[in-house]
Amino acid sequence: SDVSIADKIVHTGDTNTAIRFPAADTFTVETAGSERIRVDSNGRLGIGTDSPSSSLHLLGSAPKINLQHTATGSQGVLRWVDITGTVKSQIASYLNVADSGNIEFCAGGESTVMELDSSGRLLLGTTTEGQANADDLTVANTSGHAGITIRSGTTNNGSVFFSDGTSGNDEFRGYVQYNHDDNRLVFGTNAAEVARIDSDGNMMIGVSSPSTSDSRLTLQQTGDHCEFNIVAGTTHGSVVNMGDTDDYNDGRIKYDNNTRSLQFQTANAERLRIASSGQIGLGGANYGSSGQVITSNGSGSAPTWQD
Repeated sequence: SDVSIADKIVHTGDTNTAIRFPAADTFTVETAGSERIRVDSNGRLGIGTDSPSSSLHLLGSAPKINLQHTATGSQGVLRWVDITGTVKSQIASYLNVADSGNIEFCAGGESTVMELDSSGRLLLGTTTEGQANADDLTVANTSGHAGITIRSGTTNNGSVFFSDGTSGNDEFRGYVQYNHDDNRLVFGTNAAEVARIDSDGNMMIGVSSPSTSDSRLTLQQTGDHCEFNIVAGTTHGSVVNMGDTDDYNDGRIKYDNNTRSLQFQTANAERLRIASSGQIGLGGANYGSSGQVITSNGSGSAPTWQD
């Protein structure tokens, strides 16, 4: 039958170790004269605290929970289970050879949605790391789109910073930043802005505003020469197309790397060509045999027309 105890059960010969009943519907465990464990009237378990505020409450200068494996190949698992006993999500750590030290996060059952491997790499949607030089974070979705969203306040910035980690937490060398205040996307190197795309889709390199209201691309270098390079294969062309939505290359400037000639086109037809030798052909591409051609004898005399 029941054993009635007024206050506590004391260990014989060790009176500062006891099981106590300090209040109604409450019991505690004491060691070395101090309370270590308490179960309160709500069924909450407190370790290191006499006022547990959750189902399990640990209090201490460095509280820890150990899930200790007893054999290689075993696992430690923290699970969330519904009323029917179905596992809804879990965190698992493994000690098998292949996954030693990996921590898997599962949602919607026991399928892994995120893994933190033993090298400190974070894998989302996969258990295989990505490109060797950029595998600290891998995001994968083999059945659909995959992406990363950075969401900030409507008047704040969303940023990605690149730092060498040697000059403190605030030091960075490169960055990509979206400014919500004026909807611009900024690119920076050496801790300074070098390019931006504004809210109208205009791109500026070396300058923060377009040259004119119609400028879609602006390049500026105020302290030195400013160049725009188009480089193609040795047997291919470098081309600038100009036209409208019906005909994108109605006008064209092309440098042919194969023939080393510069060609100009209007109304979808070539009108002028400068050959590798400096000959200028007008009205057709076959300079020297049709159209008007200007030649020079290279002796310093004036060039002459040929038909």
